[in-house]
Amino acid sequence: MSFEDLPDDWSERPVTDPALLDDVLDLFVSAASREAGALYLLLCDGEDRVAQPIVVDDLPVQCREDEAERLLHAFVSAAATLRADLGLLLAVARPGTPRATAADRLWLTVAVRVCDRLGVRLLGVHAVTPAGSQQVRPGRKAA
Repeated sequence: MSFEDLPDDWSERPVTDPALLDDVLDLFVSAASREAGALYLLLCDGEDRVAQPIVVDDLPVQCREDEAERLLHAFVSAAATLRADLGLLLAVARPGTPRATAADRLWLTVAVRVCDRLGVRLLGVHAVTPAGSQQVRPGRKAA
């Protein structure tokens, strides 16, 4: 994974293209954010191209669900008023391995809920670490 692998026309292509996704995340998510922790909201247009990145740093290590929802709702609702075709790619930058944690799955849960409520297309939630990136998927529920 390296942003140096991106083709010259990457900004005209959808971030949902699996051949581009890891490299686009590598381009936007800084090494410092991967060590300190941050939330990256990549706001996308109707063709799933990055229109505007937003970085939220200084996140608590363990963010409560209600806090995460308020924070994400504030940013996404503001963006949705400006763009009816809004898509969101969310990157959770943090140290460690890209294997999904409970905190990553909390961001996924909150992102699904906020995007559903606001009519925004959620393009994915990814954990981005110094070791790479991985899509966050819902965890299995205990029986």
